Amino acid sequence: MQLKAPDSLRTRFLLAGLAAGAASILGSLFLAYQAETLLLDNLRLSSLQRAVRTAFLIAPLLEAHNHAEIARKLDLLQAEGDLVAGAVYDKAGRSLARTGDSNDRSCRSGTDFVSHEFVAELHVEGPIGEAGQANGCLHLIVSKQRPLEMANRLWGTAFAAAAITFLVSLLAAVSLSRLITAPLRRLARAAARVGRGDLDTHIETDAHGEFGVVARAFESMTAELRKSTVSKSHLDNLINALGESLIVCDEQGIIQSANQAACQLLGYGFGDLEGMPMGEVLDGGMLDPEHEFSVGVERQYITSRGGRIPVLTTVTAMRSQGERLLVNVAQDLTQRKEIEEAMLAAREAAESANLAKSQFLANMTHELRTPLNSIISFAGLLEEEMEDRDLDELLPDARKITRAGRHLLAVVNDVLDLSKVEAGRMTVHMAPFSVSQAVRDVVETAEPLAGRNGNRIVVHPLPEREFVIHSDEQKFRQSLMNLVSNACKFTEAGDITIKCQLLGEQGSRQLQVKVTDSGIGMSPEEVGRLFQPFTQVDASAGRRFGGTGLGLVITHRFCRAVGGDLTVESEPGRGSTFTISLPVTAQASDKVDGEPRQALPAA
Repeated sequence: MQLKAPDSLRTRFLLAGLAAGAASILGSLFLAYQAETLLLDNLRLSSLQRAVRTAFLIAPLLEAHNHAEIARKLDLLQAEGDLVAGAVYDKAGRSLARTGDSNDRSCRSGTDFVSHEFVAELHVEGPIGEAGQANGCLHLIVSKQRPLEMANRLWGTAFAAAAITFLVSLLAAVSLSRLITAPLRRLARAAARVGRGDLDTHIETDAHGEFGVVARAFESMTAELRKSTVSKSHLDNLINALGESLIVCDEQGIIQSANQAACQLLGYGFGDLEGMPMGEVLDGGMLDPEHEFSVGVERQYITSRGGRIPVLTTVTAMRSQGERLLVNVAQDLTQRKEIEEAMLAAREAAESANLAKSQFLANMTHELRTPLNSIISFAGLLEEEMEDRDLDELLPDARKITRAGRHLLAVVNDVLDLSKVEAGRMTVHMAPFSVSQAVRDVVETAEPLAGRNGNRIVVHPLPEREFVIHSDEQKFRQSLMNLVSNACKFTEAGDITIKCQLLGEQGSRQLQVKVTDSGIGMSPEEVGRLFQPFTQVDASAGRRFGGTGLGLVITHRFCRAVGGDLTVESEPGRGSTFTISLPVTAQASDKVDGEPRQALPAA
């Protein structure tokens, strides 16, 4: 009898071979494509870096009108390798020096270096200057020949490897299908004869692996069928062949048999467990699956020396010769428990290291503020001295020092606030204060900032009578100031609206402060990244608007620390609305963003 089913093993092996070959081809082509992309990306990055470095070296020469030295620099640059041509232009677009065949191309200096990719060349151009002042433009042409040749070689290698792998997979699938299906066909023919009552059927096979085991099991089965009984020794052999621990006991909990794996796990000799109560080897005794949950239960085995081994047990009931027996199969969990403990220890070590980092950052930023304050103070004294002595030509430089120092101090303060939160060193001072007065003070402070971008701050009418909440006034003012200044920064010639209201019933009332702007807005993806430290929604935002990306993070954590929250609603091009929600009778939270806040002294 032959197997003629359309879904045969041979067909499956052939399909698996074809699938493996196809996967290898796709994998090889994908790797070649990735390698080509990486080569071109590396060329683009190195070209941009070379252009920036060259512009830095040429800037002083351009200031000194040393065109001969600029030309020599370009010639040396071309000798380095893949550079085809290069040229330097002044502000008016006149060519000052060139190397190679640049064909009098124009050059747009812009504000940063950019690259333009063509079939065989890469053009890089950007400004030449210092302190943000562009005095000229640099244009470099880089050949893509070398990476393209390497990519072509990679593609050829990938196609060759894919073809070889495909042929090997197909040949392996054909060979395996023949090796596997031939013994199975012989086994199927023998099984059919046994099914017709021919119990003297034998299987002739020279296999020594899995098919040999199957053939011998089939021979044993036919022999047992001839005897019309199943021997206990045969069952014991099957049980002992199991890799998992297996113990069989009666309804009274007396062990009837146990396989070799159970004896080795518990430290007993083979056969020593028979007749022992199950409660001596399993903590709590055997479970009855008809009355208790008994599938995948974590228990403990008691070894012969009194040790305990964690195991995962499953208990089932069976009947043999009219007697009800309970079969306990257990899996050793020792290794898994060790891995879990190691992972827990690693997590605790990582958290400890992170806390140490935050504490170090808090201490360092705190120490940085003292010299920064001194720099700002001395710069102010210099400005006053220059004004008294009529040294007006030096005043802009002194004011630059003051502005830079104040900007750096603001950054350090933001980092210090965030590090205090992460290190558990932030303290909360709860006291009653007037919300209306706090809002007025913040608006008065922020009005000059709003005027820089032509914005207007609009405050909805505050309650006629001053209402008081119990919270941390300093953190409320800082949070509101962060939101207002952030709105002023990302809005031009628009309105920043502040609206305060009390919600809820007596005993569970909440203060809600909404700060709405008509600025650039954010997408849902950008909102999702909004409260991550040192992150701005757009990579270009830091360059265009400035900032460290910490203000909203600190505000969010301040609100959480006093039992409130900060939420945001925004649409691109339609502005954003940030909402501070605080309980009227707030209590300091023991957790900040889900992590315990340690009671350490304020830095």
